[in-house]
Amino acid sequence: GIPGTIGGAIYMNAGAFGVEISELLSFVEVFDGNKVLRLKPSELEFGYRDSIFRKNKDLIILKVFFFFLLIIISCQLLKLT
Repeated sequence: GIPGTIGGAIYMNAGAFGVEISELLSFVEVFDGNKVLRLKPSELEFGYRDSIFRKNKDLIILKVFFFFLLIIISCQLLKLT
């Protein structure tokens, strides 16, 4: 496996085997210093090893929600190759 944390993986949009973490997210709850926001992947400015978190250091990741079915299928495909 690849060592790291979920927050770190989202911060840098980590990826392997042709899949980036941004493709597996449903939404992320963040604290902006004033309130809790629920942001969709399209709002997180993902790019190659980049995200809004690298540009806006005030955002704190609180919760991460994934598309679990997609993750299960991806894991099964990786085991088959």
